[in-house]
Amino acid sequence: MFVITTVISVIFDISEKMSEFLTRNITFHDIVFEYYINFVPNIINLLSPIIIFISALYFTSRLANNAEFLAVLSSGTSYYRILRPYVMVAVLLALVDLGMKNFVIPRSYSKQIKFEYLHIDSKTTFQAINIHRQIDKNSYFYAQSVDYQGKRASKFTIEKFNSGLLIYKLRAEDAFYDSTSGSWMVKNYYVRTINGLHETLNKGDSMKIKIPITIADFSNTVKSMPSMTTPELNDAIVAEKLKGNENLSFYMVEKYRRFSMPLDIIVLVLIAVSLATRKVRGGIGMHLIIGILIALSQVMFVRFSTTFATKGDFPPLLAVFLPTFVYGLIAFGLIRTTPK
Repeated sequence: MFVITTVISVIFDISEKMSEFLTRNITFHDIVFEYYINFVPNIINLLSPIIIFISALYFTSRLANNAEFLAVLSSGTSYYRILRPYVMVAVLLALVDLGMKNFVIPRSYSKQIKFEYLHIDSKTTFQAINIHRQIDKNSYFYAQSVDYQGKRASKFTIEKFNSGLLIYKLRAEDAFYDSTSGSWMVKNYYVRTINGLHETLNKGDSMKIKIPITIADFSNTVKSMPSMTTPELNDAIVAEKLKGNENLSFYMVEKYRRFSMPLDIIVLVLIAVSLATRKVRGGIGMHLIIGILIALSQVMFVRFSTTFATKGDFPPLLAVFLPTFVYGLIAFGLIRTTPK
């Protein structure tokens, strides 16, 4: 199942990127050993719960279709004793998947997106809008938009407060980041300084300032999150909180999914066994149809709930683990009602 799915995924990806491979003079060695050697583990990581589910369903359905379970149960063996090796292997696969998702796959994905950036997406830009950051306890940064590739921030503003009162405000039409000096060059700026009842206003064409915010802070971290190991992702979450970024739902969803998907493997294997041990009219074909529908519904449920978390106010922890809990109840109900 892993081989079939991987081959199909690679073929579709090659057909999609063939023009870039040919027009950008990328060597065959780089395509295979820099890109696809890292692309394959990510496909397996993404589809592993579904592939394991279908594999368990097919294997168990073959046994049931040949009346193997009927013979085993007739000999006096408990149904739960039959479940034991399934659960043991499912837990083993879940533990392997847990380690892969938290440490191994992020490294592989990092190399994949680096290849895509250098050879495929190098001309694309990333632009963030309405950026709010906290510089320190009393200072705040705002930009209407930031062009990461152009190293430019529009409607650049810095405000400083003392005891809740505004004492300093810098506003500029544009600011350009200098990577060499680590400073910002603000253009067409106004500086407003307030000292009690006294206020001064200065303006100029350009001025260089240095603040603890760099252009790297505005990279497309949403896209690069899967390339972080879990300890690195935790550090990124802490850093974003210190910057005043309150929208951490993308980070939290990514973090929790690395723990929920291994649990999904155990739940889906239990569902597969409880379905496949029921000998129904249509045999293996009917089992596969029912199983694929359940797998698709589980994927849609996960997508649906996580979208509410990233685009709305739904708690990320609940959004990620709710499908696991619901399908866990379905697995429990199916096992209880399976003829024994």
